[in-house]
Amino acid sequence: MLAIVLVLAIPACDRELATDPATEPAAEPAAQTAVLRIEAVSPIEAAGTVGEKIKPVPTVVVRNEKGQVVSGAKVVFIRLSRSDAPDADAVTNSNVITDSRGFATPGAWKLGTVTRVYALEARLVDPRYYRSDSGRVVTFKAEAKAAPAVALSIGRSPLYTDGLPGGEMPTPIFQVHDRFGNVVSGVTVTFSVIAGGGSLEKSQVVSSRQGPVSPGVWTLGPTPGVNSMVASAQGLESRTISVQALDVGAVTWYDLPPQSVRYMERGSIALCEDGTFEVLTLENGEAFPDLWPERELGKYKVTGTQIVLTFANGTTEQGTLVGDEVSFVQQKLNRANWQPENWRFVKRGVN
Repeated sequence: MLAIVLVLAIPACDRELATDPATEPAAEPAAQTAVLRIEAVSPIEAAGTVGEKIKPVPTVVVRNEKGQVVSGAKVVFIRLSRSDAPDADAVTNSNVITDSRGFATPGAWKLGTVTRVYALEARLVDPRYYRSDSGRVVTFKAEAKAAPAVALSIGRSPLYTDGLPGGEMPTPIFQVHDRFGNVVSGVTVTFSVIAGGGSLEKSQVVSSRQGPVSPGVWTLGPTPGVNSMVASAQGLESRTISVQALDVGAVTWYDLPPQSVRYMERGSIALCEDGTFEVLTLENGEAFPDLWPERELGKYKVTGTQIVLTFANGTTEQGTLVGDEVSFVQQKLNRANWQPENWRFVKRGVN
């Protein structure tokens, strides 16, 4: 019997495909070896107006390690305020893919309505594109300044609607602000007395970012009647404050010497012919750069050199009235050492 043996020849290429792929080195994807950097194209610090868009729009470019621009990279724009409040800043687009130029922009960055410094972070977010945080983030900052002035308002008027002839009223406070309520600086405010014949410490003040503008001390006229003052600024509606100088007969005024009592900016006591008195003080607050006015009324009685003040709430204080001085121990506690204070008032105009 004739035996026929068939020999099958396997092509060399097929033998290569049959080799175990686990024994061959695997190629690392090119995207994982790329090291990209993000850089600012527009200025990283700018200034703008509250409620308006920053120009130019914050823009970044993404490059590889060879300095070539990279399209298709993922960039996220993060508002560092991280607030959705109505007065917060806003961007049109938070997640952006770089274009053919390698550029990415949030479309627009609109500042919030409060004067402050806002910050916006541009960050590479695809982990395949970098090996470390170096060159991964760019931060833009923008200072939002107040919008144009739209109103002159009374920030704090005298707390009282009446006073004594020739007396000092608590300092009137005004404010210039924009449509969002932010203080506007650089506006000239003019003050003048229009009734009562009194006087103001200042006739003109330029507003600043600190806020309030004031004519300082307002001294009422020497006779009973209505006293009025007006604050005005170009292009804004004027504001008027009025008080009534009471008819209490002749008034003798005594002033607390400056710096004689800690925390006290100014103090005075008036002894009226009809037996009433008024103590008016302006106190400096340590925590806040402001003046706190206080006015206390009541009846007084003098027996020899002894003077007794009976306040409207029924409490009394006893002191002395000798020559040109009124002295008594103030029962209120001193904030510094929690001890009563000795107040010594000197008759106004007498050294």
